[in-house]
Amino acid sequence: MYNPRAAQIDQTTQIDDKWRKFLEIVNLNLSEADLSEADLSEANLRGADLRGANLSEADLRGANVQYATFGDNLGISKSNKDKLKDRGAIFEDAPGDRSPIHI
Repeated sequence: MYNPRAAQIDQTTQIDDKWRKFLEIVNLNLSEADLSEADLSEANLRGADLRGANLSEADLRGANVQYATFGDNLGISKSNKDKLKDRGAIFEDAPGDRSPIHI
């Protein structure tokens, strides 16, 4: 069975634009993104790579974070880290309690 998450493409890969967009969505990579103050409530972040993303004051209430990978994030307290883990998030480091997020 084909696994689109395993596909690796770059700007030189010859692929139809609709399939390029599909693979970008399936391989949701938000690592290092500035998501401070973002309204991610009810967002489907399942399996997303959020390592290094700034989540200060981000709203993650109701977001699907199952299998989403977090690590070295600004804005996640120990308490919020535990709540996100309970909802299926994966953490790869210690909490970065720098400013609150809303979950």
